[in-house]
Amino acid sequence: VELQHVFGSLCGSPLREPALFADSTGQQVAFAVGRQLAIRHVENNETSFLGTSEKVELITACCASRDRAFLALAEKCTSEARISIYDLRSGNSGPMK
Repeated sequence: VELQHVFGSLCGSPLREPALFADSTGQQVAFAVGRQLAIRHVENNETSFLGTSEKVELITACCASRDRAFLALAEKCTSEARISIYDLRSGNSGPMK
């Protein structure tokens, strides 16, 4: 794994587990970048971003299910706080409805 600086990265903040494996094989790493969540593939260095709402100001927590099928984000929005759940296996970049 090669470390890189990402502007807006929250790895130096009090965010618990600012980076975690997004799949069961350890090939994808998820980390908060400002108000977005990036998923980077370890082998080919491709990065994709999960779609968050324009109302999201900050990701305050992130966790994955034990089987790495789902990812939950705690988000601070302009007028509320909320939890968004993402299905990592579906390939959809938006939260579940």
